[in-house]
Amino acid sequence: MTGKSNRQRTEVAGADTSAADRTPSPNMLLDRLGPLTALGQEATSIHTVQDAVRKASGEPRLAGGPALVRPPELGATASERRHEAAKHLKLGATLLAAGKPRQAIAAFRQAILLDPENPVSHHDLGLACARSGRTTEAIAAFRDAIALKEDYPSAHYNLGLALEEGRDDMGAIKAHTRAAELSPTMADAHERLGALFDRCSCPAEAIESYERAAAAKPNSTTGRLARAEALRLRGDLAQAEKWFLRAIARDPANAYALRSFAIFLTNLGRMGEAADWLMRTLAQDPTDVLAFYNLTSARKFVAADRPLVIRMAELAEAKGLSENFKEL
Repeated sequence: MTGKSNRQRTEVAGADTSAADRTPSPNMLLDRLGPLTALGQEATSIHTVQDAVRKASGEPRLAGGPALVRPPELGATASERRHEAAKHLKLGATLLAAGKPRQAIAAFRQAILLDPENPVSHHDLGLACARSGRTTEAIAAFRDAIALKEDYPSAHYNLGLALEEGRDDMGAIKAHTRAAELSPTMADAHERLGALFDRCSCPAEAIESYERAAAAKPNSTTGRLARAEALRLRGDLAQAEKWFLRAIARDPANAYALRSFAIFLTNLGRMGEAADWLMRTLAQDPTDVLAFYNLTSARKFVAADRPLVIRMAELAEAKGLSENFKEL
């Protein structure tokens, strides 16, 4: 996970004026205002945020630190600032859709600087951070969105996903439960609750959640997989297998569906079939950590698998996984 620096410059009132003939730098003009004045506080804030935006976007640091240029938007009316913020928000959404989450982070932060009360900007910043592997920052951003708009189902749901990534299952259950309360037809929230309750050895709650997901969106991949999982937990394995295969037939490129069926087969002891489905999973998503993990249980590796083992090691390093997983 990428760390972040919270360094903040100390502003000093009463700067040296003995060299009045020197041309003042942009920083000096605002620095002299001092940290306790309104404009001095604004200067400190602008400096800190611009530094953070520059780092997030990968822009190289300038010699002597980033230049402090007061954005003209901050001197505008509230309506004008919101209008400018909307432009940055739209840019961030475009970058996120284009698979450029790091650049999107910079745009969303600029939107928040201009209009800090918009929960959508905080929510979308959370999405960009999550897709950049910055889980702690994503959690904070989603919580900021919820603080501004508590009845925000997507923010609760995405907070739940981020908490899952951070291995906080109890926190994730709480977040997904709230999302499902606010949006009872949100199948994904019910499905995640099913998976979490299953992992926590609460089969009755898991079955109920899976069945709610299936009822919410019966003709979706999520709904079909949820139906399969509910049948599995009820012990009807033959019907569960049919629903897994039905989901895959309708959505053959869905790595989550492929992996779920492979794990189902692994638990039945059908290791050869499971390994084949896991390899199909990895063909769709070469970065699927759980597919790699389950593959180590489903088959033995031989010399010809060396490229696959190298990929596993590289992925483990990139994801910051535990030493136990790296040694598998």
